[in-house]
Amino acid sequence: MERNIISIQDFGQIVKDDLELLIKGIKDEYSTVWRNIDENLNRNGKFTIEFDSFIVLLNELCFKTNRSDYHPIKGYLPENRMKLFEKFILSEIKIESIHRKPFPRGRELIYSKEMLYYRMLYSIFTQHIANDKSILTIFQDCLELWKIALNTNEFPIEFQIALPDIDFEGDKLELCPNIFFEKISFYSHIHLNLTETSGLKILLIFKTKQKFQLEFIEDPELNNQFDFILDNEDWENKLKSLEEIIFCLRITGLSFVYNGDYDISYPWWFRERKRLFLHPFKSFGKTKISDNKITEFLDYHKYIRNIDFLKDKEFSVVIRRYFQLFGREEWEDSILDQFIILEAIFTFTSKSEITFRLSLNLALFLENSIENFRTTFECINNFYGLRSSIVHGDDWKKQIRGKDILKHLTNKDPNQKIYNIIIGIFNILKTYIDHALKKIILLKNGLIQEEKSKKLFQNIKSYYFLENSDFVKKARKYDQLSLKDTE
Repeated sequence: MERNIISIQDFGQIVKDDLELLIKGIKDEYSTVWRNIDENLNRNGKFTIEFDSFIVLLNELCFKTNRSDYHPIKGYLPENRMKLFEKFILSEIKIESIHRKPFPRGRELIYSKEMLYYRMLYSIFTQHIANDKSILTIFQDCLELWKIALNTNEFPIEFQIALPDIDFEGDKLELCPNIFFEKISFYSHIHLNLTETSGLKILLIFKTKQKFQLEFIEDPELNNQFDFILDNEDWENKLKSLEEIIFCLRITGLSFVYNGDYDISYPWWFRERKRLFLHPFKSFGKTKISDNKITEFLDYHKYIRNIDFLKDKEFSVVIRRYFQLFGREEWEDSILDQFIILEAIFTFTSKSEITFRLSLNLALFLENSIENFRTTFECINNFYGLRSSIVHGDDWKKQIRGKDILKHLTNKDPNQKIYNIIIGIFNILKTYIDHALKKIILLKNGLIQEEKSKKLFQNIKSYYFLENSDFVKKARKYDQLSLKDTE
């Protein structure tokens, strides 16, 4: 005779007994599934089990039901389990206070009471196996997370982005408490009869919270259901925050492809899905994150949020092109994006003598010595010829092997691969762009004083920076900037 259940602790013990019976059954009767799980753990990897496969295993090994009895929405759960689940978990929902609507036919809803219970068991099972954390502790954590979400109308989520070009020491690197990088050496998605496996993944993880509205779907045939509706405005703010993180990582010297492909980890009551972790089609080579880069990231992350820089209309073209240049399939398109950015900043509306204006204004804005000024001016002046060749359909691949281009690169061998030359050009131009953007952000935050007009580049003319650059202020002699020096 089953003992009387009077507390949440008793319910937790039933959950523990059920999952321990499931684990024993998998080891005894589905050894291949367990071997795949064990292999991931031994190789410092991660795994997910297909949710439908988990339900099959749970029903068969724990509740001793036939697959033919399984209902696609209600599942199959012993009645006493559902009563306990309703008493201790679903009772937290104040049905009378949430929006009610009829069931929308043709729409797949995934929040039946039974599915919620399956998901709770699924989450506890996977966390217990992966982290060796006690089942009862995870059960309490799930309950607490559920309560907080219902009381605050928001729940935690994780954005996860694969960035294979990033490198760092150890398995985890924290930028700040809610933004970090993590290495996953081995990842598997396990089904009953097969396992899909991928190798090393380096993930950027952004933890945040998402607002939602809970709706109650009335349908007696399906025993009623729940629907979690995300707050659209809050969701757009999360995507904006993600863009700010990507932008700051890039202007601090990191180059990587990101075209908006991300995975999301939701709380336990959402359906677990296969992780994609899409591998970018293009590589900029490995970039290692140093302590200095972390400090710089944190500073500029704060600065751009202070002024909402990514929404600055004055720099809308610059910001849009900056995001696009990393996702171009062809390198020459990325080079064109870089020159569009530089022209938008340093030539304003000027249409004549673009090469001279761009080279002069950029060099004067960035450099503080005559030597650096000459180097930067000459580099941009020479690289601009490459931009013109690409636009006009000339043989730019032959041009980039010329001395005027190669002398600015670390590797000056004309016989090296085209890829090595063009990525060298890309990296030099990116350094100039990043330097300029960081200085602009500092100016707009009032952290350096150099600009007289309210709009930073409103009055740019061919010699605009002659009166405003650090270099000229320090040199104090205009004859050092004779036309001979700038040619």
